[in-house]
Amino acid sequence: MQRRKGPNIVHLLQPICDAVKLILKEIVPVYKAEQLLYFIGPISMLALTFVVFFVYTPYYGLIFSDLNLGLLFILAVMALHVYGFIIAGWSSNSKYAFLGALRACSQMLGYELTSATVFLTFVFLTSFNVTMILFFQVNALYVWLWPLFILFFVCVLAETARVPFDLPEAESELVAGYNVEYASIAFALFFLSEYGNLIFSSFLLFCLFFGFFFQIKILFLQIWLLVAVLFLFIFI
Repeated sequence: MQRRKGPNIVHLLQPICDAVKLILKEIVPVYKAEQLLYFIGPISMLALTFVVFFVYTPYYGLIFSDLNLGLLFILAVMALHVYGFIIAGWSSNSKYAFLGALRACSQMLGYELTSATVFLTFVFLTSFNVTMILFFQVNALYVWLWPLFILFFVCVLAETARVPFDLPEAESELVAGYNVEYASIAFALFFLSEYGNLIFSSFLLFCLFFGFFFQIKILFLQIWLLVAVLFLFIFI
């Protein structure tokens, strides 16, 4: 049981209040859990979320890391998230958590194969380099590839567990899935990782299919489109 102020009192500050509440909560150790792996799971998932941002090119004058095998690096890091699910579910010493981890892993691996097929289309046209894909779209529109946008959009929804692909966190069946035994800051790390993946997926979708907007030298318009794609994923 807990007593907390809801959105009828704090209004738009509700996400911040929830984050502070999770940080201040006590970390209750799980009985007979693998304590080391129990904390490695959420930490590794958040670390992988930060690492994948190194290949993103938000603006011509601001390139974080221009990897020649950028798309391959993205696929590799996204596949490593599976280990975070398995570690979190298995180390919790709970059948419900482990079942949720298996469902999450099977869904992610299944749709990553389709995402890899979409990536190969851009590799055959240009390169593995995300920056090269952006520069190519300045002079050549990928209009005939936009049907792939729908396919990739569905894959991203599935990999980030958005509706209707929210099977890994089906509350009515699994009691929140792989993170059911987590609380406090460890529980918050899972959601930081999840929404970080949403942000990166929005950026990647923008780079692959709407990169021709980079010929607009007005940074405000580019940021507006990025925010529009981001909100499309979060609120769908």
